[in-house]
Parts: sequence; C-alpha cells; structure tokens
Amino acid sequence: MDNRPKIQGYSAPFIGFGFFLSKPRLWFLPVVATLFSWLVLFAVGVLVAYYAWPKTDANWLYTSFKIFRAIGLAAVAAVFVWVIFFPIFLNICFEKLLKRVYLAKGDTFEPLSSYKALVSGFIIFKRTILMRFLWLLACLITAFVYGPLGMVVSQIAIAHISFIDGLDLSLSLKGLDADARYALIKKNKVSLIVGGFIGGLIGFLFLPTLIIWLFWIPSLYVGACLFARERV
Repeated sequence: MDNRPKIQGYSAPFIGFGFFLSKPRLWFLPVVATLFSWLVLFAVGVLVAYYAWPKTDANWLYTSFKIFRAIGLAAVAAVFVWVIFFPIFLNICFEKLLKRVYLAKGDTFEPLSSYKALVSGFIIFKRTILMRFLWLLACLITAFVYGPLGMVVSQIAIAHISFIDGLDLSLSLKGLDADARYALIKKNKVSLIVGGFIGGLIGFLFLPTLIIWLFWIPSLYVGACLFARERV
C-alpha cells in the first residue's frame, strides 16, 4: 500500500480552492478577513503609487519608467504590509476555518485559543523573518527593473508566505511545538516554494476579478492544512 503523501506543493492550492469553494458554510469570516486585507493593501498601494507617480511631463521613455516604478513600489508597499502586519491577523481569523477542515476530514486537533494562535504565529514569524525580507528585496528590485513585474512577484510573495503561515497554523492545531513545526517547514521548503509560485501566478491572474481572489487566499490556507495533515 502506498502511504506517500498525495497532496504536493504544486497541487495543494488547487485542492484547497476546490475544497473551500465546495463548502459555503466556511466562507464568511475568511472572505471578510481577506476583503479587509485587500482594502488595506489597495489603499497602501494607491497611496504609494500616487506619491511616486511622475509629476512633470518629460520624454515618454522617462515618464514610462517612472510610471512602471510607481506601480512596482506600490506592490512593494503592499507586500511589506502583508509581511509585517497580516500573518498574525490571518492566523487568528483562519484558525476556525482550519479546525473545520480537520473536522470535515474526520481528524482531531488541539484546542487553540486566540492567545496561543498569536504566540504560535509570532514564533515562526521570527524564524522566517529573513525569507520575508528577501521577498521584499525581490519586489523592490523588480520594481526598479520593470514595475509591472513587481506586481507578479508581490503575488508570489504573498502566496508563499500564506502557504507557510497556513502550514504553521495547521501544524500547531495538531499539537506540534515550534521546533517541530519549523523542522517540517524546512523539510518541505521546495514544495512550499513551488506551491507559493503557482499560487502567486494564479492569484495574479485572479487579482483583477477581486471576487475570485478573495476566495483564493483562504484556499491557500486550506491547501496548506490538507498538505499538513498528510505529513503528521
């Protein structure tokens, strides 16, 4: 009998999306939390783009560069807010969602208070802080090389971070301590990168639709949960 995990990094976002979409009773809080996140990111991005937008008419090449740079810097600002402020917020908002995923699969989980979810998320946040700032650096570089590419990189960064945070929260609900969770994150880092890359590209395509994007971010957490349950 083949006991190898059936959900891989490349398939987890799609499996999570199908699972989440098929269960409307799970939608309310995750979608509201994601909508709030989007509004904050959009407001920050618009504000940064406004101040970075070219103010004078120069030659078209220079103006185009400044416009592209403004778009890229807006993406960097959005990722910065996501990296610094949203992991703990989304941990608290998505805790009940992941508990319901476990229940739907007939699994047990550890009771996790909002305080424990906060502490749990903060420990792994500290241990993955370098990776988060490397994503910020990547977004900043692409913003100056070619601004619109920064939008793509920002979505990949958001998806990768969401996948990691979703996996961490899922593992904490299974009672694993911070060391064990971090070890599993490191062990599956390639799968997490692949899942984040695919999730980010799809998220970028969904971004103009907004409605689908609101479902896509919680789906990454659900996919991470389904990914986690096959590895503990």
